[in-house]
Amino acid sequence: MDLVGVVTKAQNIQLSHQDILKDRLVTVSAALIEVQPDKDQALFVESNIRPFSLPDDWVFEPCSNHYDTVGLTDLSYVHCIKEAVNSREIFALVQPPRCSYKINSRARELN
Repeated sequence: MDLVGVVTKAQNIQLSHQDILKDRLVTVSAALIEVQPDKDQALFVESNIRPFSLPDDWVFEPCSNHYDTVGLTDLSYVHCIKEAVNSREIFALVQPPRCSYKINSRARELN
């Protein structure tokens, strides 16, 4: 066999392989078109429903900080203090300065 014969045979093998792949892709495309997602999902749910039950050897083992509430109360206390300080600062900026004493003392001087 010469080079042209070998290349021609390889090309024919490649073409037949691609035809097989094309047929498989057409089959898969046709199957995907026929899929109905709502029915498929209902079938999946229906076939996987089972009542939940705890395993016989199940024991609750809390992690090391499961009952640690001290850190939370400390942090919440600090947060509340910071919020109070911030709100006082904002209130001081918004509130106009009180000058009624100066007005009253000036009125006394004029009388």
